[in-house]
Amino acid sequence: MTRLSLPTSRHCEGCPGAEGEGPHHPTLELTTSCPYKCPHCYARYAENAGVVVKPGLYGEPRGCLTVSQYGEPTVLGRELVDILETVREAGLFDRIDLQTRGYRPDLAPKLSEICDLVMVSIDVTDPDVHRRLHGVGPERTLRFAVNTDRPVIRSLYLPGINDDLPQGLVDTEIEPVEVFVQPLIPFGKAVENLKRIGLRDHYNVVGSLLNWAEKFEEFGFDVRFPACWLDSLERLKERMEEELGFVDLRNVRYSPDPGTPAPERRFTPLRELLDELVR
Repeated sequence: MTRLSLPTSRHCEGCPGAEGEGPHHPTLELTTSCPYKCPHCYARYAENAGVVVKPGLYGEPRGCLTVSQYGEPTVLGRELVDILETVREAGLFDRIDLQTRGYRPDLAPKLSEICDLVMVSIDVTDPDVHRRLHGVGPERTLRFAVNTDRPVIRSLYLPGINDDLPQGLVDTEIEPVEVFVQPLIPFGKAVENLKRIGLRDHYNVVGSLLNWAEKFEEFGFDVRFPACWLDSLERLKERMEEELGFVDLRNVRYSPDPGTPAPERRFTPLRELLDELVR
């Protein structure tokens, strides 16, 4: 059991930033290109705000590696596999975690072999809603997840848009090792844009998110949460209890100030990193 007696995602294990003690996992950024048009995409928001993300490693070459936080890595095709094989063979990282919307389903089996965790982002399974939300249908993403060995399904809570996702996931052939439930972070005009699609006002009520997560559990999924989110809620709870006494955290709105997501850690260009790894 962890903060608030809720389990944290496998992805959060070994992350100094999970408890506010330092930066998050180092990230390997490979591209800012993405065929999906998500209205809540912080990478596109960052790009529009003038943030330049170059291919390479952000952070120190140790611990657990995240690939990647900006863009869709699978658009690189076979190049992605070659890069990750080089990184894996170098043995610098304790774990390699891939984040993707699964644009290239044919790569899923090989990426499952190379990476320790393959996290596939699935917010909706209904084709019509998926096209409204992401600009394209869900076929590639769902096929990628089916082709992945023990995927972690990352699901963003979007009430009014994906209330039926627990049942939708059951109706697929996907066999996730975990459903990683995440809160919406309101970068830029994300909330305004999502409300045009149907987002409801309780998207940031803690209890509403937990009720949605419980629906996954009812279907037998192993549901987990971001450690940094749980830690921030625990800190909020402590402050409110000092000021107000007893607090029912389920009724609290989680309202972060996300700022502009820009990588600020030590940067090693991709070619330089790969040259170092193959020496």
